Amino acid sequence: MKKNTTYNYYSKLSFWTILFFALLVGCNKDDSDESPLLNPSSIKILQDDFSDRTLDLTPGDGVMLATYTTADEKIIFVLMNNEAEIIWRKDFGLFAEVYPTVGEPSSFRIDQILYEGNGVFSISAVDFGGDARFLKINTQGEIIFDENEFFTLTNGYYRYGMLLDTEQNYISFGALGTGRAFLSKHAPNGDLIFRKIFVESVDGSQAVTGCVETNSGELVLAGTFLPGALSDTSPGFFIRKYSAAGDELWSKRYELDPLPVATNTSSLNAGYGKDLIQNPDGSFSFLLNDPNQNADPSKARLVKFSSEGDFVKEDFINLASTNLIGGHSVSLLGSIYQGTIGQSLTRKADGTYMGIVNRYNESDSRSGSNLRTPHFPYIFELNSGGDLVNMEFSDRVYSSFYTTCVTLSNGKTAIYGRIISIGEDSKPLIIIQE
Repeated sequence: MKKNTTYNYYSKLSFWTILFFALLVGCNKDDSDESPLLNPSSIKILQDDFSDRTLDLTPGDGVMLATYTTADEKIIFVLMNNEAEIIWRKDFGLFAEVYPTVGEPSSFRIDQILYEGNGVFSISAVDFGGDARFLKINTQGEIIFDENEFFTLTNGYYRYGMLLDTEQNYISFGALGTGRAFLSKHAPNGDLIFRKIFVESVDGSQAVTGCVETNSGELVLAGTFLPGALSDTSPGFFIRKYSAAGDELWSKRYELDPLPVATNTSSLNAGYGKDLIQNPDGSFSFLLNDPNQNADPSKARLVKFSSEGDFVKEDFINLASTNLIGGHSVSLLGSIYQGTIGQSLTRKADGTYMGIVNRYNESDSRSGSNLRTPHFPYIFELNSGGDLVNMEFSDRVYSSFYTTCVTLSNGKTAIYGRIISIGEDSKPLIIIQE
């Protein structure tokens, strides 16, 4: 097939027509007459050629920026309009995995992508040694800013997310080494305003994996801590609140049930959180997977906190037995690019939330070669109060993996991921929903 061709499933017959029909109707529950959660207005494949992984989808004003990798780990950027029509496709010299070759300098991989407004996307990147690079590109595909050490994170920092606050400061968060977590605030010119480093558990690894700015400018963050290999300590999650100046206002931590020592290794059990949201009443909802992925059935958790960080309740998104959950990595520090983890929440135009999570069967979630094994995505809904109200298996025929879901500037939502079982090739997939 010709390269660089965008396929619209509506215009194709045979396989593509069958696939669209399966996606459209296959997610109806067997015992329910409710409308399916997956109700696409458009389904497209962004490229014919093999794609090792889909990384992220970042919405802008009337556009969205998708990223995926090629077989040689290069990251491809694709700018589309809100109907997933491609405007341009470019390679800015970034990679998904960065390991230096003898005699050659190491290359930069994506750390985070933000939409800064006015048609500008910013890309934070880092090389194997921890050196930082910060790029800004416009909707014409031009690099308008490119500076090294703009966001210097000393080697050993792992950034799990970044956001712009109301003052256009950069808020970043993640893990430092294997035993600490961090929250940083940088001014628009890159100067460090503050950095808070803390420990939630002395045994194992931990990281901040979600953060929101409140209406009053305070920062609330959440994350998980994991026990070390063969440890008899418990995994858990935490939530903290800081003032805009970086003063800690409160901190709460919660342990989960202890896991059997024999199975409590970082390669098998990794509770990982993704996406913290604040609800209109001031409460918070946090999505994370269950640390015991050998359980029957495996599941993801939606934890709800009060406005002061007190545990309110948890809902379980039950998946299937003997399968891992999207969000798993070999350790909190093992996922090179966090956008690949397959857990996501987005607030829709009507104030409710849509989320995605995957169950899948892989021997190593970091290896690109086995990302073409069967994957099974789930879609779920939260009401405007952040409570789980519906969930269902979204694809009953073909193997696909959902990387993220976002709300577009026209009020539609988009699910980004890949379809995997086309002759054992993996190709980037985008689904637009009304």
